[in-house]
Amino acid sequence: MSNRMLELHDTTVAAIVQVGDQVVVFLRAYVHQSEVRPGVDAGSGWVQAVALTFAEGTVEGAIPDLPADIWHGDLVVDEVIMSNMVPLPFHLTGSVALQLQLDAPAEIIVRGRKMELTLIGEAVYVEEFWRAGTTLQE
Repeated sequence: MSNRMLELHDTTVAAIVQVGDQVVVFLRAYVHQSEVRPGVDAGSGWVQAVALTFAEGTVEGAIPDLPADIWHGDLVVDEVIMSNMVPLPFHLTGSVALQLQLDAPAEIIVRGRKMELTLIGEAVYVEEFWRAGTTLQE
């Protein structure tokens, strides 16, 4: 079975919605898939709709007009930083913060005590890549 990682850098924030005490971030996510290390070793790139649900969620910073592309993102889990890449599948109970720099330009942080990542629909194939930063077209 292939390993998959969501790459925040090539992902688009489609919407951010407050539902009760939850914040849901909807993404048009770029997903690396590889037999070994996604985002590092040869594999393929896919686009996948994703919902990130934060329990007891809060948003810091002004939400810009969306959709907006992510220039850089970090997922901070109990003070451990996952820079730009999030493993799939992913769910966590604990202190979690999603720090995003958007092309709007804007910086927002979504915090919660639990985060669950839900894949929506089917992934759509985009490209093959040889190693991090290169595709077969290059």
